Amino acid sequence: EMSTMFTTIGIQGTKNTSIDGEGIVFGDIENDELIERLKDRGHDNEFINKRMNLANEQRNKISEFDFIVKNVDINTTVKEILDIICNLEES
Repeated sequence: EMSTMFTTIGIQGTKNTSIDGEGIVFGDIENDELIERLKDRGHDNEFINKRMNLANEQRNKISEFDFIVKNVDINTTVKEILDIICNLEES
């Protein structure tokens, strides 16, 4: 059983400091990459601008987290998260 609690920064919110555990943020990518992904998904400029503002707000809170995983691709991201979990469980 995994005893370490992970929280994420997602659409809204930050690490809940009332929870005893580790905070992990994932999905942080460079602005150009995020814009490209949003365009590829068919989003319009208004949506992209709102999402970029949200991304910048989230980045301002990134220091509140214990681990940061860049969302390069799904396989790499999952591997990095699993490595963090395994290392924490071993310590």
